[in-house]
Formats: sequence, C-alpha cells, structure tokens
Amino acid sequence: MITQEEVQKEVDEITHLIRYSVKRKDRDKAVTFLKKHRNDPLYLSLLKEFYSALPEGVEEPVLQVTTIRCRCGSSLVAVSTDKNEYVYFADKKRAVYICRAGEKVDEQEILDYFDYPDSDEMSTESQNSGGRDQPEQKEPSSGCPVCLAVVGEVHEFGCPLEVCPWCDGQLTHCNCRFDKLGVDEIVDEEQLLSLFELLNEKGRIPYKKEQGLSYPSDRRG
Repeated sequence: MITQEEVQKEVDEITHLIRYSVKRKDRDKAVTFLKKHRNDPLYLSLLKEFYSALPEGVEEPVLQVTTIRCRCGSSLVAVSTDKNEYVYFADKKRAVYICRAGEKVDEQEILDYFDYPDSDEMSTESQNSGGRDQPEQKEPSSGCPVCLAVVGEVHEFGCPLEVCPWCDGQLTHCNCRFDKLGVDEIVDEEQLLSLFELLNEKGRIPYKKEQGLSYPSDRRG
C-alpha cells in the first residue's frame, strides 16, 4: 500500500509539472483537481503522464476524468480540459495516451483488451463519454481502492480485498488457499496458477463497495 509520504512526493512532482505545463491563469484549477484526487493512485499516474507529455502540446488543466470501460484494474478513460477531451489507458502504476476522444484507434491490442469488436465502436463510445457532461459516479475512483476493479467485476488476482468463496473471509488472510492446495505455504507460480483455477471453479466473489479489510461477509454455506 502506498504511504502518505509517497503520495505527497507524487503530488509535489505533479504540482511542479503543472507550473511549467499549464498557463498561469489556469494553474489553480489544475492544482485543485490534483488535491481532490491525491489519494487515488490511478489519478496520480494519469495526471503525471498528462502534464509530463501534454497531448498535442496543449497547456490546459485537467478538469474531469470519466471512465469509458474498465477491466481487471485498468481503465480506458476520457480526460477533459476546458476545450478538449483525450483518451488514455490507465491503471494505478502507469498511463498511456491513446487518441483524441472520437478518433479511431488502430491498436488491436487495446480493442481486444477492452472487448471492442472494431475501432468504430470505441471511437463512438469515447466521443459519447463527454467527461464534462457525465455524472460524478462514473469516475474511476468508484472502484476497489486497491486493484481498481469496478462494482460487479472480480478483483485483480492477489488483491487483499478479495473475499474467499469458501469461508467468506479475506482470501489473502484465511487458510483456505493452503487447505485447497494441500500445502503449508505457496512458494511458486505453479501453485498460484492452481489456486487461480480452483477459485474460478468455485466462483470468485466480485467487488462491491462494502468490501474492505474488515468487511463482514453476509454469505454462508
């Protein structure tokens, strides 16, 4: 888990970037948005990338980020400024600029990852995302605070907030994973793969907002 000292270091670095990449009259808006989302690692990686390599050289502040699609802790998002909207791939560790909202994308890897049948559907969906016109609840921070899975989506494998489907405790803290594998500890990738297969056979429990490190399960049996 990222510490407050590490968060402050990231915030200070992005604030420094803002001073050199945003017009003076707009800097307060950029810093206000940064401070609002300072505890969300996805936003930090996204803002750091945006202000490090301004798309098309624009010197505008980010005013809103809207989710287009999510998968396994990664998001396709629309980044809105005063006048423009851009599409990024982002997770809590990195962000990559894709295109302007509404433009067609040729990267088949992106289309396949987010389950788009073709670039036309992705361009239409990104164009309609219209960050400034979307409700607040579509923002990426509404997902799991650790792996960023959205409500109804299974956690990233290894996320400490995933609930065990056998005992309803925290999967990374209960003994079920050892009991099901017949071992005292998990020491290699082969065992992790076996556990992953067993979880899928049993049925992994999707994320919901109530889940946390002290989440009391309401499932039985």
